[in-house]
Amino acid sequence: MCGKDYIIKGKLGATIEYILYKNGTLHITGTGKTYSYHNDGRPYLDYLPMITDVLIDEGITSLGEKLFISCVNLNSVVMPDTITEIMTSVFSGCSNLGFTHLSSSLTSIGAYAFYSCTNFDTDEIPESVTTIGISAFYGNKALSITKLPSKVTSYNQTFQGSTNVKTENIPEGVTAIGRSSFESTGIINLELPS
Repeated sequence: MCGKDYIIKGKLGATIEYILYKNGTLHITGTGKTYSYHNDGRPYLDYLPMITDVLIDEGITSLGEKLFISCVNLNSVVMPDTITEIMTSVFSGCSNLGFTHLSSSLTSIGAYAFYSCTNFDTDEIPESVTTIGISAFYGNKALSITKLPSKVTSYNQTFQGSTNVKTENIPEGVTAIGRSSFESTGIINLELPS
């Protein structure tokens, strides 16, 4: 046991392992989809306040439901371009999560995925994204995107309360905009598709 530099390690998927180091870094390795956690059975639950950084290796394709929910001290996530799916509430309540580059292969962002991540920002929502769930970016006060992906067809409370979102054009393919999707954002004028 002497000299051990980690706190806990184990499995997060059939072919995925994690290790939480004493410096606060949670390192996830392997291939495929991580488990989803519906009743908060995450193996590192008792150590959530210690997690400050997440490093996800190439090969991980999907982040399961509630994987990092309420990791309030999480500051940064290194996300590989192999990730195609961020499921429901993955980062919900991670209020200290800052700038994060989203995977260029991302196709689906689940409901509440970044809910109340007040410091979260990204350079763009990738053009590969086709679905964004309800309230996915609700209350992201630091989020400053100016362009929406063209393949998403509907929005529902998506950016509500994200005061720095300043997009002015809704892509042509959008067929439905639910209530409060752009309420309390930084948008002054919004041009709807014909």
